Amino acid sequence: MTGPIKAVISDKSVEIRLIDETTLLIDGQPFSFRITPEKNISRIEYDNQHHNILVNPLTDTCYEIWIKHFIVKVYLEDHRTALLSRYKQSIIQDQKEIVVAAPMPGMLLEVDVSAGAIVTAGSRLGLLEAMKMENEIRSPANGIVQSVRIEQGMVVEKGEELFIIKIV
Repeated sequence: MTGPIKAVISDKSVEIRLIDETTLLIDGQPFSFRITPEKNISRIEYDNQHHNILVNPLTDTCYEIWIKHFIVKVYLEDHRTALLSRYKQSIIQDQKEIVVAAPMPGMLLEVDVSAGAIVTAGSRLGLLEAMKMENEIRSPANGIVQSVRIEQGMVVEKGEELFIIKIV
């Protein structure tokens, strides 16, 4: 059995725990399944029905899952990450403003907000390309963008200020 993982699917949060190779507990309810990998698509059997699924990893914790003609984004968070997130939020609440800095050197492909924009925790602020990988820059808290220190196409260094967000 593995530790619980929190999954957020369409703004609904569920707790998932893997019991063995064929059983999951989802919010305490057992579900039996069987997955058969086939090239890029996996075949999942659940409740005597077969479904082809494609799992497209977007980031380390965000996946796009294609089932029939539905596309669902799933965000995963293990227990350790959840604790760190809560700790980070408690620190943020004590601040009046937050500086969002570049996590690594790279080039800004997109800037999604401007000064005065209202953002929520997790809102995408921009897109940074580093080592041919696209990395989303997200707001760490709810607030109002006070200033945007960068422009699309700029090359930034690790730690360089990108946005200043006033906490509300």
